[in-house]
Amino acid sequence: MIPLKLIDRLMLVYLAFVSVIAVVRWDRRPLAGWVLLANLLTVGLIWLLHRPGLGRFGRTVRDIYPVLLLPALYGALDLLNGIGVPVWDAPLRQAEAAIFGSQVSREWWQRSPS
Repeated sequence: MIPLKLIDRLMLVYLAFVSVIAVVRWDRRPLAGWVLLANLLTVGLIWLLHRPGLGRFGRTVRDIYPVLLLPALYGALDLLNGIGVPVWDAPLRQAEAAIFGSQVSREWWQRSPS
């Protein structure tokens, strides 16, 4: 077995944390079962990607799998919180404009794109 990198260990900690939340909320959020299944499959993927003898494609997937899984990990939050949870973007943008006279984060982003 190839040793786990920091990102792999962080991913496993995150999956464990989200799994605990899914178990706690399972009675109110039946879709939490899908989150548990996805987390279990992700642990299996991490295990498979760290077996010796991977080809070029497998090594590439091992390096980028956290980025590939990001949409699914982010989507799990909606399943655990409930779809239609209110967001506070508009009031925060208004507060930022009131405090700083403009939207500082947006200006910084436009001045310094990656």
